[in-house]
This record gives sequence, structure tokens and C-alpha cells, in this order.
Amino acid sequence: MNSADTVQDRIDELEAAEDRAAALLERTLLLAGRQAGRRLAPRLAGRTLRLAVAHQRSRTARPRTHRRHQLPGKGRTLIDKIQGFYGFTRMPFGRDMAPGMLHRHSSHAQAAARITWCIGERSLGVITGEVGAGKTVAIRAALDALDHPRHTVIYLPNPAVGVAGIHHAIVTALGGVPKPHRSTLIPQAADALATEHAERGRVPVLIIDEAHLLDHEQLEAVRMLTNHDMDSTSPLACLLIGQPTLRRKIKLGMLAALDQRIAIRYNMPPMTSEETPSHLAHHLALVGRSDTLFSDDAITLIHDTSRGYPRAVNNLAVQSLLSAYADNKSIVDEASARAAVAEVTAE
Repeated sequence: MNSADTVQDRIDELEAAEDRAAALLERTLLLAGRQAGRRLAPRLAGRTLRLAVAHQRSRTARPRTHRRHQLPGKGRTLIDKIQGFYGFTRMPFGRDMAPGMLHRHSSHAQAAARITWCIGERSLGVITGEVGAGKTVAIRAALDALDHPRHTVIYLPNPAVGVAGIHHAIVTALGGVPKPHRSTLIPQAADALATEHAERGRVPVLIIDEAHLLDHEQLEAVRMLTNHDMDSTSPLACLLIGQPTLRRKIKLGMLAALDQRIAIRYNMPPMTSEETPSHLAHHLALVGRSDTLFSDDAITLIHDTSRGYPRAVNNLAVQSLLSAYADNKSIVDEASARAAVAEVTAE
């Protein structure tokens, strides 16, 4: 906890104690009024009212601050101060970025290209990568480039819904009312996909994130969705996005039929030591800093610790930035990055 939080905690404790004391005084005066009789009660009640009003006015006149968002005695948040100190237009390394603002390193471009091809060919694709490799970011970039009136995206972020849950999501996304029984829900989903493509002229794009959590039955159900018109075509494009264990699961003998249907597969590697500095510079340029802010030694330490995975790079960059700001440094040096690494890797 920093010094600002400690001071604010003490202020909150004092104000809470003041509230308790005022409440106790009010109860005592009222009790005394009842015991003294009717002649004394009005005067005590009037005094109690005056004390309560005065206390409330003093509390109203003294603005309270929130420890998590605003430093005591100041009208600016910590984020505002950091932005002013480093000349940012907003905080860098955030996730709320438009697809066109994303950093396109090599693995990102490779994944986006394969996703685009898979959608265009209405094929089954598998994109894998370690946690934080940028799989979902690549999906966002590829989807942003689509002709949206000609595609209907069905995104399933959590596959832990069973086979019926997958079909339920498909029917709902295509505007239908899912039937209650599995025996009728499965053909309903297949018909909805075929209708969307044949009659409405839109290609359904089914994206299942965290697909390494799919069980064998669900994977087999996905395969059956791609089987259409005596296996001559597919009514949809399907992308399975997950961790590398998904590739190993698909290679099991019982899923050989699914394995043979996969048209594209790509495992996203991390950024190289040359791409990490470019990644940091890109994010800083987006917030108004095109000059050097991170020293070379700091960048090297961030890359080595994160192993080049974008999410870990961003997290360490933010922690390093906060450490440098706390030490009143205009440059994020190796010492700031080392402090960030110690915080992130501490058990």
C-alpha cells in the first residue's frame, strides 16, 4: 500500500470515529431527555438537533476522496498525474484498442492471414498459442477486415456449455428460438446455418474461444456441423482458438475424422527480441510519445521475463512505468523494470 492510501485510510478512520461519537451523543441526549421529563426534553431535543445539523454541515463542507481513485487533497487521479508527467494522451498498453490500432508483429499477421483465408473458404481452422500470445487479438483484427453484411459472426467465449450449449448459441445468434430437446435442437442448428448461407447470402462464422476445454463429444459435434450436402461443402466457417493442448487433443486417434477436416492450423509464437521494442514503441506512439521512454536495458529485461508474449510485455511495461513514476524518473530504466519483474514474479 502506498503513502497516499495510508493517509486516506487514516482520514477514513477518523471520520468513522467522528460519526460514531456523534451518534452516541445523540442517543445519550435523547435518553436524558426522556428521564428528565417533559420540561427538559424540548431543550435537550433542540440541542441535539443543533449538534446534528452542525455535524452534518461540517461533513458536507469537507469533501471526501476515494482512496482507490483520487489522492487526498488533490483533484487529480493517479492516472491523470502519470499522463501529465509523461505527456500521454491516455494510458498506454491497454486492451481497449480499435483493431486498426493493434501492433501487427509477425505471428499476428500470420494468424490473421490464415483466419481470413479460412473464413473465405468456409473451412475449419485451428489457431493455438500460449496464454497471452495474442490469439483473440488476431481474431479481432481478421474480423474487422470482413465484409460485415455478408458474414454473421457467432462467438462462443466459454465452451463449457456442453454440446447442447453450442447448438443453442448457434440458433440464438441466427435469430431462432432453440428447441428444448437435444434431438430436435441439433438439426435445428444445422438448418439455421444452411438457411443463413443459402437464403440470406451470409456466411456464418463460428468462433469457439478456449477450445482446448472442449471435450471429445463437443469436438465431434463441431465436425458434424461442417458436414453438409453429402460432405461436398460446408455452410459455415469454423475457428477453434485455444492453447497448444488443443492440437494434441485433436491428434488423438478417436478424432481422426476431425483432424482430417482441418484446413488450416497455426501455432502463434511469441515476439522476437526485435519485435518487442517495436511493440512498445507502437503503443507509446498511440498515446503521444514517439521519443525514447524505455531504456534498452529495460526493454531487454521486459522481453526476457515475458518471453515475448504480448500480454506479459504489456503488463510488465505498465508495472515498470508505475515504478519509474514513483521514483520521479523521466525514463523507465533497468531498475524500474527490475522492480516490476520482482512484483510480477513474486509468489
